[in-house]
Amino acid sequence: MDVDAWLFWFKAAVDCGKARVVKGELPKTINYDPPSQLEPPPKRGPARLREIFRQHPDVAAQYATWSEGNRQEWEQLVGV
Repeated sequence: MDVDAWLFWFKAAVDCGKARVVKGELPKTINYDPPSQLEPPPKRGPARLREIFRQHPDVAAQYATWSEGNRQEWEQLVGV
């Protein structure tokens, strides 16, 4: 963790009363933007299908021959 990230989270703890500064003071501004999410959201729909087909071309070939019902069932299983 870099210093700006540490300062940001420590200042947040001080501001909400969960921590306190015993000696010295925190800077007024800290050059850090926290991430909005820890992980990117999983791909869904066509983007997920492209990802699977790129990694497994044999699955793409099989998918093309399946009926619509089989495709929907498979998509539910793999989280498309």
